[in-house]
Amino acid sequence: MLKLCSGVDEVWFWDLLERCPLPTSKRSKAKIKNLLQTHRIRRWDAPSIEAILRERPLTLVPGAMEAASEHVLLLLPQLRLYRTQRDQMIQRLEQLLKEMSQPGQFAEHLT
Repeated sequence: MLKLCSGVDEVWFWDLLERCPLPTSKRSKAKIKNLLQTHRIRRWDAPSIEAILRERPLTLVPGAMEAASEHVLLLLPQLRLYRTQRDQMIQRLEQLLKEMSQPGQFAEHLT
């Protein structure tokens, strides 16, 4: 999976994890193609992603893959919330900086 998104911090990748949480998950190229189009991802195509998802996964003890997958699925809503809060914070900071850069703003602090 790290071949697809090394930082694992992209929303399209989170959607892919939700749709294909395990290597054995059923998936179709059409659904992957739709996901890529929805998120405007051009660096990957559905057949390439399908090929990566079909690669032999790491050998783990029984149940470890399922447990890790469930853990990731539990974390995804939190990651989405943090992303939303970060975006809102960035937008607010940009707004404040724009307000502060207006002529005459905070002039009383300059004297």
